[in-house]
Amino acid sequence: MNYPPQANQTSRKAKKKLLNRREIEILQLVACDLTDKEIAEQMSLSTRTINNNLLYAYAKLGVSGRAGAVATALAKGLIDPCPVPSDRDENEE
Repeated sequence: MNYPPQANQTSRKAKKKLLNRREIEILQLVACDLTDKEIAEQMSLSTRTINNNLLYAYAKLGVSGRAGAVATALAKGLIDPCPVPSDRDENEE
């Protein structure tokens, strides 16, 4: 007898379907406070492509901007919090 998938497995699949891989990757970089231009350079895409992907993500998440998208994506477990950089200067010995 096949049992239905556990609730957490189902919700993981639903989360993955909410946003595509690229939208998640871009939102992760937005969460790390990168600009559209910085994200575009890092991903070898145009800033327009980044902007369009963000607009699609905003619509899917039901938000109107970057802060709302990051907050919602974090709350839904779609992205991870950006690591906080160390206060220590790398050049210090």
